[in-house]
Amino acid sequence: MLEQSKAQKAKKDIKNTSGNSPSRAGKSGKKAETPIVYTSAQRLQMISEAAYFIAEKRGFAGGNPAEDWLKAENEIDKRLSQLAG
Repeated sequence: MLEQSKAQKAKKDIKNTSGNSPSRAGKSGKKAETPIVYTSAQRLQMISEAAYFIAEKRGFAGGNPAEDWLKAENEIDKRLSQLAG
């Protein structure tokens, strides 16, 4: 149960982070964007949780953990690159 709530929080963090920083404004008066930086440990945690949910969706039956990991890695990297803009 605890693992599930952590994974849900990680997914929300990825979806809900805008990357805007209110601390600086450029010449145009618009707020400058600060890139979102995740550590490699955070990235691995997100991949691990995503792989768990992939296995959970199929009822943990059959499948291949390595394939689950690769699919999760691709999904997380895609989302993180979208956030980076």
